[in-house]
Amino acid sequence: MNHDIDAMLKNLNCRDKEIDAMYYKIAVNLNLSESAFWILYMLTSAGQECSQQEISQKLSISRQTVNSAICSLIQRGYIFLERSSISTRRKNIRMTEKGIRFVEESIIPLQKAEREAFLKMDPPSQNQ
Repeated sequence: MNHDIDAMLKNLNCRDKEIDAMYYKIAVNLNLSESAFWILYMLTSAGQECSQQEISQKLSISRQTVNSAICSLIQRGYIFLERSSISTRRKNIRMTEKGIRFVEESIIPLQKAEREAFLKMDPPSQNQ
């Protein structure tokens, strides 16, 4: 029984690494760091506004890494920071028009493909 569990865990870890590698390649093809890619991906899913702290927590990325990626995305003109109405210490990350166009051309088609692939799976596979 333990051998079966070990084999399943090994398979799960291998699949997880394959998925990570696939998204890394996508980020590289978009000329983005992985962190910058995931920030834009998350902003697209979150309705184009999120805080640095939320991104750091949800993506399990250090604040320093998130900050570096945000600086890069600001330099590219994809995002800007805006003071939150909730707290003066909190800054929301919002997409610029250029950023919205970029995600419409690159990230939203990826998300649509993910949804289509997911919907082709049967419900038990979806739950797994």
